[in-house]
Amino acid sequence: MRTNMMNIAITPLKNTILFAITCVLSLFFSSSISCAATSRQKMPDDVFAQALLLEQRVRFLREQSGVSSPWPKVVIETEYEPRHVLQKATEILDKINRYRKNIAKTGEIPVSRFVGRDITTDEVFMAVTRLGYELSELHAKYEVAQDKPLKAVSGKTPSDVYGKLTEISIALDESFGLRGITPSDVFTRSEQVLALAKFLRQSQNLATSIVLPEKTSKKLPNHALQSVQGLLKEINQAERNLWMKPITVFEVPRRVI
Repeated sequence: MRTNMMNIAITPLKNTILFAITCVLSLFFSSSISCAATSRQKMPDDVFAQALLLEQRVRFLREQSGVSSPWPKVVIETEYEPRHVLQKATEILDKINRYRKNIAKTGEIPVSRFVGRDITTDEVFMAVTRLGYELSELHAKYEVAQDKPLKAVSGKTPSDVYGKLTEISIALDESFGLRGITPSDVFTRSEQVLALAKFLRQSQNLATSIVLPEKTSKKLPNHALQSVQGLLKEINQAERNLWMKPITVFEVPRRVI
């Protein structure tokens, strides 16, 4: 009799526990399915659509700045990867940061530098989306609601996105009143590359004191570009030896740079 009463008392408790476990499992699986459905990997079409939104905001900024020159057109003849597109997006973000710091006087923003690894399309999508946000923050009159709906985008490649971002980068120069690249800028970038090379040698316990080449004169931008190509070839070979995807080595054009 006592055993029967204990079984009757335990049964409701057992049913309650089983019901709670069932609810938790159902919520877990439903949320997993929902996340899987909403976290679709971004494609170049998605990034290109964000670039078109960014173009709308740049055109608005040009109108407000009184820029009447035609929109720059760029023809891309090289195959680009997502990492190249991310690098171009970083270039635009750096221009926005320079404008905020030197002209608008509204303070700097974080600019993440290029990383030496494979880049996913999702990372590029987030970078281009951030460009649109940072650009809309520059102008008090601009509201995101002004964005015009875009038509469906299909069949785009990273090279198409790179070309669109290149147009936007050139268009921003006139809008921001930024000057072009000077030899001093190239020298600064060279100093950064040299610092990275020294860091790599230190990480491998190699001597950092090297014999500096003799200083020459009457050199043109063509000579600098040829030196860059030589360095890219060495990096390309090193990446092949490490079974990495090698960097693209461009051809130096046979004209005055």
